[in-house]
Amino acid sequence: MVSLQRDHPVLQRTSFLTGSGSPPDIAWYDREGRPMTPARWDDPATRFLAFLLAGDRAAAPDTDLLALLNSGADAVDFAVPGRTGAVYEVVLDTTAPDGAPAASATLKTGDVCTVPARTVLVATAELPTGRQHP
Repeated sequence: MVSLQRDHPVLQRTSFLTGSGSPPDIAWYDREGRPMTPARWDDPATRFLAFLLAGDRAAAPDTDLLALLNSGADAVDFAVPGRTGAVYEVVLDTTAPDGAPAASATLKTGDVCTVPARTVLVATAELPTGRQHP
């Protein structure tokens, strides 16, 4: 986990995330892959949460980072959000004893990903060509 943070400026923020901008610095999603609503935030039964950090909104250019957190007892089928055409490489999978994902584990925007029960998945996607930090 330390190396993940060390290697990704998107995880080294020195200011609060606001959810503003285009793309937003952070976007939050529910189990259906839709933006979180106040009702979902307030629902004590919510056991799944995902967030997407925009790599071009970090202090230094970085990949987009998608985190999927399922604390529930059941697997969740999640529609992968992100930029058009983004391909995420899974870099952390807590179903593995060492957290290492299966070889060549990838997720694509629009695909449905099954997130096992009590699992955290973290994936990164390269920025589209021409999308660099201002």
